[in-house]
Amino acid sequence: MATIEVPRFIVLRPWESGPNGPMGFMSYDKENFHMRCMEFDITSAYAKLEVVPSATSRFVHIKSCQNNKYLERIHDPSIHPPSIANYWITATADKPEEDRTKESCTLFRFRQHQSQIIRNTVRIDHVQSNRTLTFYPANLPHLLGLVLTLNFDAFPPVGGFRDIFEFRFVDWSSMVILPRYVAFKRSDNEEYLAHRMIGNLPDPYLQFGTLDPGAEGVACEVSLTATGLTRVKTVSVDRIWRRTPDRNFILPNASEPGGNPMQSQFTVGTLFRAVKVNDHTIALISLSNNRFCKRITLPSNLNNCLAAEATSVTTEARLRVEEAVMTREFSNIRYELENGRVYDERPILVDQRASLNTTPRPSTLTVQLAYSVTQTSSWSNSASLTLGASLTVGFGIPKIFGGELGFSTEVQDEVQWGKENSTTMALEAATRVTVPANTRVNVRLTATRGKCDVPFTFIQRDTLYDGTVRITRQTGMYTGANLYNFEFVTTPTPTTLSESEIDSLPPHPITINQIEQILQA
Repeated sequence: MATIEVPRFIVLRPWESGPNGPMGFMSYDKENFHMRCMEFDITSAYAKLEVVPSATSRFVHIKSCQNNKYLERIHDPSIHPPSIANYWITATADKPEEDRTKESCTLFRFRQHQSQIIRNTVRIDHVQSNRTLTFYPANLPHLLGLVLTLNFDAFPPVGGFRDIFEFRFVDWSSMVILPRYVAFKRSDNEEYLAHRMIGNLPDPYLQFGTLDPGAEGVACEVSLTATGLTRVKTVSVDRIWRRTPDRNFILPNASEPGGNPMQSQFTVGTLFRAVKVNDHTIALISLSNNRFCKRITLPSNLNNCLAAEATSVTTEARLRVEEAVMTREFSNIRYELENGRVYDERPILVDQRASLNTTPRPSTLTVQLAYSVTQTSSWSNSASLTLGASLTVGFGIPKIFGGELGFSTEVQDEVQWGKENSTTMALEAATRVTVPANTRVNVRLTATRGKCDVPFTFIQRDTLYDGTVRITRQTGMYTGANLYNFEFVTTPTPTTLSESEIDSLPPHPITINQIEQILQA
């Protein structure tokens, strides 16, 4: 049972089905932080996990990307009988623990079982207890389903349902996550791809030609399968794109798949893998023949129709992507400060000045400092492309205060996904210092610069070009950096100057460089 390496960012789901059918992806329960198979959207931030290599061994830590907590096992006798109280896995550890003698150890191991031949299917061991993780159907009312537990003999069996040890992972970075509603354009002009009936042909085709993004047949709905593959539906006819085996054309004429979507060849023809070309452009590979979709022209008026025939990403295979949304509104924006994190903290020197007292008596002087402070902020979602869409809302900006997260009084009226906003302010500060006789005092203004990640949720209300209104709950991540913990630090240095040197000094205060030049002259 060899240890295997997995990608940095993954989603996990049980390979087997549960007693009530297929289970969702592993995600943490916001109520009690138990890990459960309750997320059925592969693109959800709640399902995204980060695999962090150990600093001292070949093992790894697993962290929830939504609440920035590491997976650990907990002791909770209020929920479980004492005999099985230690065997629940939660996303609650603030930092990784590598000491394998502690029950709070957060080390795990991914391994491939000798009987497992299915790609990307693993078993996961909790290193400290040397036990294998499994999902178990919790029948406790307040847990409502499946909870990630450590496999051990104390669990009573559940009729007709065997333990689940195998997990299938999907590399998050390999997925191209598109907006839900999109329109596709040619890469070399402004023509949109649309559902069209051509001549007397019995089936509809996908043809470039219209210049109107609101034209019937342009809007498409994109979804991802449980394995990270792409499926596209033309909204106006409610039909899924499918490659025709005989001529390779992509036709919008398939219905929603039933049963196991990986069992029928017909369904495989509706699966595509998206390849990102740039922030606005993709290419689509048909899984049924492993060819890129491109526009081709054939007799019988089949001009500029989409077919899976390219072996590389040519100009004809490039599809520009736009959101097929007429209007968009946002509401109920909430930052989850409790799940945010502060990191990359480092001290910096903001500014420095010096005061020099050349008299035989102490003197109290005012030192003024002029400096600039730069604050950065960005908002991101799970989408792989940057399509220029902006959020016109009065976002309050999370900020670091004394090493803790809080809200500033500033707002950002317009936010563009993925774009870093930078604000620089010119400030002044003054402090009074008592300078001993014949002494210079260096005055330094120091601060801490840190970064923060804060997840947030909001309600998105989209109106499509056909008047349909779609309301969804969305997640995102705010990333910011700012200065805090400002502090004046004074350092006295005795010195002696001649009368001619004193007469040449400029008014107080003077810079440290000026003093050094005078003393070294």
